[in-house]
Amino acid sequence: LDRDFNIRNVFNCAEIIKWNRGAIEVFGFHTFEDVFYIGGEEEYRIYHLNGKLLCSIPERVDAVHYSKERNLAWIVKRLSRIEKEVCLIVDNIEVDRIRIKDELVKNAVEFYTLPEINKVCMMFIAGENGMMTYFLSNVDNKIVCNHLENLDDISSFEFSEDKKKFISVEPYGLDCITTYLYPSLIKIDDFELTEEQLENENKQLGFNCFFIDDKYAMAEIGENLYYVLNTESMELTGRFIVAGHEPKPVSYYWPRLTDDNEETTNLSYFHKTSKYLIAPYKNNPTDESDNSFTVLLY
Repeated sequence: LDRDFNIRNVFNCAEIIKWNRGAIEVFGFHTFEDVFYIGGEEEYRIYHLNGKLLCSIPERVDAVHYSKERNLAWIVKRLSRIEKEVCLIVDNIEVDRIRIKDELVKNAVEFYTLPEINKVCMMFIAGENGMMTYFLSNVDNKIVCNHLENLDDISSFEFSEDKKKFISVEPYGLDCITTYLYPSLIKIDDFELTEEQLENENKQLGFNCFFIDDKYAMAEIGENLYYVLNTESMELTGRFIVAGHEPKPVSYYWPRLTDDNEETTNLSYFHKTSKYLIAPYKNNPTDESDNSFTVLLY
């Protein structure tokens, strides 16, 4: 897409993943080079933005994270069901690698940006089998890995604008949002759903929770329903509704679900950038698949 969100190029990657009936598992853009990467079950590839293949590696890459401030990347490779390898890439050259025992066995990996240029948060996520949280640091081109056992049961690191605190949803009960100080990692306060909300209204928190600024956060409660949370008082201050995507009965957006009278919207989640909130949605209220998105000026 260009700056005005017009489509510039389309890359058909359907035939390049080697594994039978495989799919693209990882995808992203390099922040300093005009390239993008994709990875599947048995292969990892890097392409120029003009579509030219630059390299292909016959390995399973679980996750990649590029620093926004310098040409530095973290790459996690799956060596086996019980072992992963973390590689540190500086100025396009691998400078260090370490092996980590995969205690959760063949889990997913997610990265979260931290305020420090040479540090990143890495999470192992295995659903009901648990989660593990690590801080990876680049110290003179050597990897220093710290397992933060006290933060193993959080779902994300979503920072306030001033980077002094972050917010996370309790991943198992989906009934609590917690704010923490950074870098001390001390818990500040919780917002908890009531038993009445959980039982009578069949509400749960969604994972799409993030700071809008230093005080207010977006919270998903229920099926694609969004609210504004005051993180100082830990109270909801109102609903977040986008014109043209207002809450309606589930059967309006999904006609086959005629017996579902709960409210929902067609906004599946929000992605926050420095300027925009971008939300994918289903353009037509039918049961057919559709991929559209709306862009809100931030």
